Amino acid sequence: MSNSSSTSFCIYGVKIDGNLGYEEEQVLQNKFAGTDMEIIQGECDSYYIGRSWSNIEDNETGKQFKDFVKRILKKAGISTEDLGTHEDRG
Repeated sequence: MSNSSSTSFCIYGVKIDGNLGYEEEQVLQNKFAGTDMEIIQGECDSYYIGRSWSNIEDNETGKQFKDFVKRILKKAGISTEDLGTHEDRG
């Protein structure tokens, strides 16, 4: 997990507004352990949760990539209603 708002990223996932405490961050990290999902702290008490586009496999289609992210987020109990690409060039 990256907790610097100056980190550059381009992920497919969701943005969650709200300030997470240490324990809440740990729970999120545990939910995504063993996956290449990332939790990135943004500005103004927001977090981005998703998979970096740079992690797409050579034999993986865009649809497979997106379906994977959606499935992992749903399994973690996170809404996928606003699923999309989020980026910050720091």
